[in-house]
Amino acid sequence: MTRSLLAALSLCLTLACLADQNADPEDELLPGAPPLSDGGVSMDAGTDAGEPTTSPNAAFEDEVLVHVNARRAAGALCGNQNFPPVPPLTMQPQLRLAAQLHSQDMAAQSYMDHVSKDGRTFDQRIRAAGYTGSSIAENVAAGYESPTGVVQGWMESPGHCVNIMGAAYRSIGVGYGFDADSKFGHYWTQTFGNR
Repeated sequence: MTRSLLAALSLCLTLACLADQNADPEDELLPGAPPLSDGGVSMDAGTDAGEPTTSPNAAFEDEVLVHVNARRAAGALCGNQNFPPVPPLTMQPQLRLAAQLHSQDMAAQSYMDHVSKDGRTFDQRIRAAGYTGSSIAENVAAGYESPTGVVQGWMESPGHCVNIMGAAYRSIGVGYGFDADSKFGHYWTQTFGNR
């Protein structure tokens, strides 16, 4: 693993531990696997404003939702926590906007992190997109070429899996960004909310 990737993973691990005391600090990448943050981040918080857009990658993003809902319907083992089946999520416009903008930014600036290059955290980006729900979370990943692959990667990572299986979440936003000249090429963001 490169030094810059290890630094990014350490920062993501710190954020995940602050936001979710159940995050597994021993999350590791599988050899050769594309990078994930070391766990999804989540919190309860306040509000802001923004306008949803239509994504050129909508079909790819919608496919992630299909795979996520199939996993939620089946139940899952996230690390050592067993999660029963939970209701499906619906795509929420402001969460989707926040996820799309973050994935596009990561692709354009060739990085993977819960904190944007301009210093904004996931909750600040979600609020800026206009989402007003009280519980929010984010999963990010890079390098996965398909919706199937990225969902599988998230499900194999306990912190990300917990966000996907969270019964309190009712809505999701999915964003995909691609830049062939960036470090990982493919960038993914999931944002979760409770309304």
